[in-house]
Amino acid sequence: MRKQLGSKAIKMVYDLGGGKLTKNLSVPIQEQNIFALSDDDLLTLARWACIIEAHYSAVRGMPTPMDMEWGKDGITGELFILQARPETVQSQKTSSTLRNYRLTMTPTARPHPAVTGRAVGAMIGQGRARIICDASAMAEFQAGEVLVTERTDPDWEPIMKRASATDHLL
Repeated sequence: MRKQLGSKAIKMVYDLGGGKLTKNLSVPIQEQNIFALSDDDLLTLARWACIIEAHYSAVRGMPTPMDMEWGKDGITGELFILQARPETVQSQKTSSTLRNYRLTMTPTARPHPAVTGRAVGAMIGQGRARIICDASAMAEFQAGEVLVTERTDPDWEPIMKRASATDHLL
């Protein structure tokens, strides 16, 4: 087993006294350079993943790779499995397929990005950007636009299917 320090530009915290349950904050540089999980945390999550995958594989009667989401309470340090479902993307890919993407500039394209953030997905998309701050404005979104928002949840799935790309603002 090996550990690799990942990027941690933002973190989600409780929005105490705010209008939302959570908010995203920038992570100070000194916190970006330390591991978020201890070796014990990693081993606990690995054990849980094996148990969950074994359970669902037994239920289905076949090997069932799982897509799992976990969280760590920022106050208590307690770990939680938030969601587990059969993995349906990576297991369907063939390892012999290599895809290259190239975004060509159109006459109306800007040479520099208008916004930056975290992409949802691994492909390239282009289109007119539409900033939507909350779910109540989803009706404004047009098919083929680039969705720009602070965050999404499963309620956003219909709009994300119509988007040419999705970007979470940093």
